[in-house]
Order: sequence, then structure tokens, then C-alpha cells
Amino acid sequence: MKNIFVYIGSQGGESSNTLRFTNLILDRVLELTGKNVNINMYHPQNSHIKRCLGCTSCFNTGKCHLEGEDDLNKIKEKMLASDFIILGTPIYGANISGDMKIFFDRITYWMHLMRLAGKPAMALTTSTGNGVQFTLNYLNTAMSFLGLKTVEKFNANIFSPRQLDDDDFMKEEIDKYSQIIFEYLTGKKEVKSDDSLELIFSSMKKNIKMYESCPNYEFEFWKDNELFNKSTFQHLIESIPKQ
Repeated sequence: MKNIFVYIGSQGGESSNTLRFTNLILDRVLELTGKNVNINMYHPQNSHIKRCLGCTSCFNTGKCHLEGEDDLNKIKEKMLASDFIILGTPIYGANISGDMKIFFDRITYWMHLMRLAGKPAMALTTSTGNGVQFTLNYLNTAMSFLGLKTVEKFNANIFSPRQLDDDDFMKEEIDKYSQIIFEYLTGKKEVKSDDSLELIFSSMKKNIKMYESCPNYEFEFWKDNELFNKSTFQHLIESIPKQ
């Protein structure tokens, strides 16, 4: 059975517009798959992620001083086991929410490892219309550094126009995005690299190699997982066993 991981960086709980939009898409995915998919949904109301201490232990040792004190270990396990990832956030101050930033802060060391390489993903925002492209581009950048292939990024306005209250808009968008997810889950579509992922991979490889004379956790991870031997990011994702 395939697994979808979702993190919604909203404090809105069940009334969250971002959560509502995501759930409607996922309900349609369940219909398309005959409910043959596990959905692991996390948000600030059903999980707790402590703020990063800024100690850099994760970069040097691969260990976080906060391990076991919150739900992040469980969340990371679900991400690693997933076949598709959705990250959603309301737009506050022309950027991602504070909760989404805390989420990224705590897994920043994964960005040096491209730890989620080869997984397809979607970036979703809801807003009143301000800061949409900036926020979606930021989400896409962060997700690319994690190794995710952002196969779609989109925003739904909650005011002027009220897209979430527009039945025709919602049906069209839900059908479109659920179909994309379904095609990746069933193998009809496969993840392919792009210029951004290739640039990140080549730059990161060069930077991590600089630690060869005094290896840290990141260098050892790249070495043990033979990432230095991969000529391109496409080469890397082709070498990942199918789940």
C-alpha cells in the first residue's frame, strides 16, 4: 500500500482553509485508489515540533538534542516511508507560516543530504492574494534542497476571489491535483530531475567534499550512501530502489 505524507503549517485546526483544501484533494485520491493508500497527516493540532536550538549538532553528528522530546522522529520516519509528500501553509506576511518554518528548521540538515531524493511532492498555499509567488517559490526551493521533486505548486485565494467557495473552481482544482497524485502513486508518471535539482546536487557535492580532511556526519552520509559516485541527480534517483 502506498503512503502519502502531509504537513500543514496552520494553527487553524479543522477550520483551517489549507487543511480543508488538502483534505478535499486527498478524499478524491482515496476514491481514485479505492482507498488503497495510507495518509499520514500532521499539523500543529495533532503533533508537536519544538523550535530549533541552533546548536548545529544535526549537521555535525546527525543527532538533535531535542530527539525524543517531541514528535519529529515519528514525522521523519513517515516522510522517509512516503511515496508522495504534500506541504501546505497559509501565507502570513508574504511568507510561510511560523509553524512551517519551525518544521523546516528542524530538518534543515536533511537539505544538505537531499534526504528525500526521488520523492514527488506538491506545495500548497492559501492566501488573500499577497505574496503568493514568493511563498510558493520559497516552498519549492526548500523542498528541492530536501531532494523532493515538486510536481505541482498552487495557491487558493480565500478572499477576492473566494476560490474556496467557488464550486466550479474547487471541482476543477481537486480533480486536477488528485489525478496528478494518483498518477505518481500508480507509476503512470515517474520523477525526473530538473535544472534546479541538478544545480543543488552538484553544488552540495562540491561543498560536502570539502570536509574530506575532517569528516563530519554529512560527509560520512554522502560517502556511505555513495552519493559522491553519482554523476547527476538523475543518476541518483534512478539508483533508488522502488518502494
